[in-house]
Amino acid sequence: TREAAPEKTVLKIEAFIQNVSEVILGMSTEVKAFFAAIEGFIFNSNSDNTYKLRMDDKRRHHNAFSNVVGAWETLDEYFEVLANAMQQLASVTGKLSKYDIPRLDDHIHALSAAASYLTQTHQMLDAFVRHPDSNMIYWINNANSLEWMSLQAAPLHVGSMMETYLWQQKESVILTSATLRTAGSFDFLKERLYAEDVEAIALGSPFDYKNSTLVYIPEDMPLPTDNTYQRAVERGIVELAAALNGRVLVLFTSYTQLRETAANISPRLALGNIVVYDQASGGSREALLDSFRSTEKAVLLGTRSFWEGVDIPGEDLSALVIARLPFAVPNDPIFAARSGTYNDAFQQYAVPDAILRFRQGFGRLIRTKTDRGVVTIFDSRVIHKSYGRKFLEALPDCTIQYGSLSDLHIAAKRWLEIDPS
Repeated sequence: TREAAPEKTVLKIEAFIQNVSEVILGMSTEVKAFFAAIEGFIFNSNSDNTYKLRMDDKRRHHNAFSNVVGAWETLDEYFEVLANAMQQLASVTGKLSKYDIPRLDDHIHALSAAASYLTQTHQMLDAFVRHPDSNMIYWINNANSLEWMSLQAAPLHVGSMMETYLWQQKESVILTSATLRTAGSFDFLKERLYAEDVEAIALGSPFDYKNSTLVYIPEDMPLPTDNTYQRAVERGIVELAAALNGRVLVLFTSYTQLRETAANISPRLALGNIVVYDQASGGSREALLDSFRSTEKAVLLGTRSFWEGVDIPGEDLSALVIARLPFAVPNDPIFAARSGTYNDAFQQYAVPDAILRFRQGFGRLIRTKTDRGVVTIFDSRVIHKSYGRKFLEALPDCTIQYGSLSDLHIAAKRWLEIDPS
């Protein structure tokens, strides 16, 4: 058996840990001061989007940001002291392997991981405040509540990371997806991924969309900017859900519209014993999907995560409603920063990006060769705007029908071979 560690060594380590604890205590005070400075900066930012406040050069030169820099410089010193202390502690404990110390290897590993995480956090915070990377986008998230906030970063050009970590590391790479093309071309994604020279091929779908999918476009639907638009959306959902006894998934682009819709249609659909599940009421995506599948007559309202990766095959889903074309919010930090890299940001970036998401949303309906259903688009920009046709052209070869909103539920029942009477 191995001998116990000398008492002198144990006492030395305990004293060292005590010193580290005191540093952490002082550091916690400076962390609070740092975020208090950020809070003050937010109040003085005069931004129209304090929920996601992008940190560009203009904001970094704002007078209020100097307080953030000052608070960081103090906190920065604590980071350096603590990082060095953690490394020393890991080094000292590493020399104790000859002694009988329970779970020593676990402790050494935990110390090493903590030191690494601390160093990484220090580097990211310093980049956020003082030394931003030109290929990164920085923003403050959840800033409107101020009860909880986070500092976020994302690459401006994803392609550079793909090049570093994938293209240059592998002899061959295969990318597959049902939604890699816009306007019948791979060019948009190739440019984004720095993959201009790759070979690309579009394979046919195993689904017979022409006979399985009706795309119904209400020609009299108000534009999303019209005051009567929201009422028309609610009416369309209620009539469609009532006709199909539920089995409807509605995709939104904002939580605000989702909440308003859920509040207004739930009482009306409840009269027909149709339950409305909505993402804004809480619960995980999987929990909502399970509830929707297990309820005989239900409607599911979702946004963001429901546009992709959702699988509801068979008769559990009969109709898909796309409330609005999924354009990104113009002042979203990532969208705003990447838009700045294009000459014509709307046509070169906003439209292709929205088309990719639109195709992902469309793909929620037909999941097997025997599926059959109706997709309806409650955004009349697809017929009234010049770019609208690009969204319809991006769809597979479906049966497309134009009509009035009041005839939607009749067309849906007829397509699904339900007695329209």
